[in-house]
Amino acid sequence: MGDPDVSAVRRQTIIAYRDRLLEESKAIKTINTRLSFIRILLGIAKDRGYVEVNHVDDSALAEDKRAVEARMPYKPDQIAAVESATESMKETFPALYWLPRLSRWTGARLNELHQLRKRDIAVRDGIPGLMITDEGDSGQGVPMRLKNPGSRRWVPLARPVSRFAQWVENALTGHYFRQSRTSTGLSPTPSPSGTGDSCAMCSRLRTTGSTSTHGGIHLQTCAGPQAYSPRSAWP
Repeated sequence: MGDPDVSAVRRQTIIAYRDRLLEESKAIKTINTRLSFIRILLGIAKDRGYVEVNHVDDSALAEDKRAVEARMPYKPDQIAAVESATESMKETFPALYWLPRLSRWTGARLNELHQLRKRDIAVRDGIPGLMITDEGDSGQGVPMRLKNPGSRRWVPLARPVSRFAQWVENALTGHYFRQSRTSTGLSPTPSPSGTGDSCAMCSRLRTTGSTSTHGGIHLQTCAGPQAYSPRSAWP
């Protein structure tokens, strides 16, 4: 929309902006949030006599109920099953071991976690934690990414995952969860080179409409809890 004069904003302007966000594959919730900001602005303008009509009214999109259901959190028994199946994978498949646990106990998104570097483990007041940041790159010049600038934060490591800081201290310097692909699948060791497009857990849980088995873990991802769901299942 740029920065138009509020008196120049018409219904067509709002609809065109909304349609452009849809074409950019923005989530419906994101689109409605952005429209709500404009609605507030035009509401103030209307109260002060700058405009006669708030053209954002009734422009919000209806969220797909199925999409809402797909974002349901894991149930306690599902979390227990994942953690049990990955209990022995700390050294052989560290991504499968650490990512579901870190997601559950830090609330961080998987894409935030799988780009962690050694320097992102920071201690504050004697408490180890994670620096969730988009500064620098995550390996081989790949830029760090966050959902938005407001996602930058420091997150303390809760007791169930406090040993992650020690594991990182003893591990190789580099990118811990980008794993190299081999003829048999994914490399079982951390890959400091940063090869591969995604960590094991991300790729397994984000492959929609398919069933996969890896290291004894059977994941049906066409419905139900998705990759980000463990962070919504705080006990």
